Amino acid sequence: MFAAAAVAGFRNKMPVTTALRTGAGVVLLTALANPLQVTERRDILPTDVIIIVDKSPSQSIGERQQDTDRAYQDLERQLNQKTGLVIHKREAGASKPGAMVDGTNLFSALTEELSKVPRERLGAVYFITDGQIHDVPVDISSLGPNIPVHGLITGKQGEFDRRIVIDKAPLYGVVNEEESISFHVADDGAKAGAQVRVSISLDGEEKMAKTVIAGQITDVKLKIPHAGVNTIQIKTDPVPGEISALNNNAATEIRGKAKELNVLIVSGAPSSGLRMLRELFKSDPDNTVIHFTTLRNLMSEDDTPTEELNTTALPMTDIFENNIQKYDVIVLDHFNNTGVIPPPYFDNIASYVREGGSLLVINGPEYANDSSVFQSSIGDLLPVVPDGIVSEEAYVPKMTPDGAKHPVTRSLPTETPWGHWYNMPSGQNRTGTVLMEGAQKKPLIVLDRKEKGRVAMIMSDQMWLWAAGHDGGGPYSPLMTNMSRWLLKNPAMEEEVLRLSASKEGTQLIIEQQTMADKSSPVMLRTPSGKSLAVAFQAAGPGLWRASVPVDEPGLYTAVQGNKPPVVLNVGQPNPKEFSSIVATAEKLNPIAGLSSGSTRFLHDGSGNFVVPRVTAIEPGQDNKSARGDDFTGIRLTKASQLRGIDRNGIPPLVSYGAFFSLLLLAYRSEGGKKKKPEPVPGVDRNTDGPAL
Repeated sequence: MFAAAAVAGFRNKMPVTTALRTGAGVVLLTALANPLQVTERRDILPTDVIIIVDKSPSQSIGERQQDTDRAYQDLERQLNQKTGLVIHKREAGASKPGAMVDGTNLFSALTEELSKVPRERLGAVYFITDGQIHDVPVDISSLGPNIPVHGLITGKQGEFDRRIVIDKAPLYGVVNEEESISFHVADDGAKAGAQVRVSISLDGEEKMAKTVIAGQITDVKLKIPHAGVNTIQIKTDPVPGEISALNNNAATEIRGKAKELNVLIVSGAPSSGLRMLRELFKSDPDNTVIHFTTLRNLMSEDDTPTEELNTTALPMTDIFENNIQKYDVIVLDHFNNTGVIPPPYFDNIASYVREGGSLLVINGPEYANDSSVFQSSIGDLLPVVPDGIVSEEAYVPKMTPDGAKHPVTRSLPTETPWGHWYNMPSGQNRTGTVLMEGAQKKPLIVLDRKEKGRVAMIMSDQMWLWAAGHDGGGPYSPLMTNMSRWLLKNPAMEEEVLRLSASKEGTQLIIEQQTMADKSSPVMLRTPSGKSLAVAFQAAGPGLWRASVPVDEPGLYTAVQGNKPPVVLNVGQPNPKEFSSIVATAEKLNPIAGLSSGSTRFLHDGSGNFVVPRVTAIEPGQDNKSARGDDFTGIRLTKASQLRGIDRNGIPPLVSYGAFFSLLLLAYRSEGGKKKKPEPVPGVDRNTDGPAL
């Protein structure tokens, strides 16, 4: 319609009218289309800055912790002076009860913090640390493009530290055989080659001292003395100028296992208890038991020809002279001193005990007569003096107060009554510890130490009744097992011992004291980071005291009680990461800082002055500007914004329709005002209907 009107207007040569009509059409079409002007209203978001503060144990060395606090306060002050910044502080590496972590994992903490911060708002990352970080990644793409990482290093340049590193040690070793341990002394911050004196201890007792060359691996051999845990500690004295002596020692554990147990049993006569005794020592197939029973002694009046007897002569020289030291335990069972063993061989047995051997003497009525083994040269070793009386009254073995404390008998089951025994040679103990009493409260089971060796006495041959279940039986098996372990110097059976162990989860340090005393004294515990704690015990049973301490850092723990040798335990790996190297360094952060256009610098400059670099804000669009300089660290401000609302502005309908009708009206008036009267036609009168006359 409007196009036709426009064409008609042009034909009639009315351009103004045409324009007005066209404008009215355009206005109408625009009103029908309802165009809108959309405008977004946005708030500029602040730039986030993450600061990771190292709180690991190595930060407690020297003034590092104070430097860390000062650096953070200065950095926080500078950032707060700039508008549009939000600080995210995260402390990492600190020990947490029940969550022991080996090493300083600052980037793991950064990853957790990044999950809370949008990448497009991140302007920079700061690490305040001594540089000993153990989880530095190779790739930093997760940070986002062009995000600077800055490291402010505590400590001082050129620090020196000496440490012991155990390179190789076996987990298990054979008792009484040598095992090899490899270690070296590392001088961080100094040239290798210095001569260093080290001492090597086993279970708190120094075994050797030697001079080694720093930087060179040294091999030493130690004999494993007993079954169970054998703790080896290697240490060196502090050196003037080193930053800490915490890692001047290292420890490892070797669990000893007996290759085979060599037991010699010499019985004076057949008895009902021999089978029980043999079964006890042969319960482990690796054990070697040599058993001789005397069927005919030199004083026997027997006309039976020797060739008709199925017996073997006792190889005296081979057993009691040539090979006596190979036996772990010698058992004299119902043995009479009737000349079967000549006096010089009794002397050899006495020397064997004093030099570290173990002797078990099981007595019957023969101990009360004149041919008692007490009358031989080993009589000086025996703790019970016979009085010549044999009691044949029924009695139940009774544990003494010392027996209730001693590890050999403390754990014996007492839920059911023990069975009766019916004889024992009477005597008085002159030395040793009486664990059980028999008839008339006479000593029944006695343990004693003789110089380096040990002696155990059972003053009755009736234990087989317990094994046979007579009168309800008794705990013969755990009793004899524990007694043999005590004779073999197993640490679990020691009367006076301080033990350290870690819980299965490694979150608790258990301190246990076995003592025959009625009370205990506190223990000073030193942690791997050098802290000292006074730990008080709680009674855990007769003769047993126990304490538990939360473990929150791996490394070497040392317990000292009075004047006793220190006891050490390494919790975690033999060379924990946290103290494997403690000199301050920028080397670990340098690659990350370089890739991110960040920087690393020591807070103490070359002159020893404490300096925190100034913070510079880099405006958006200045991507080519460096975020690092000699005296500044840069933060890249971001363009991130948040949509607050949207404005939609259109043409009001009254305006559209008003304009439309106005243009039409103007077009109509323009068309009417410009119409011309027609030219007169000759012979035609326009005022009439016909021709003029």
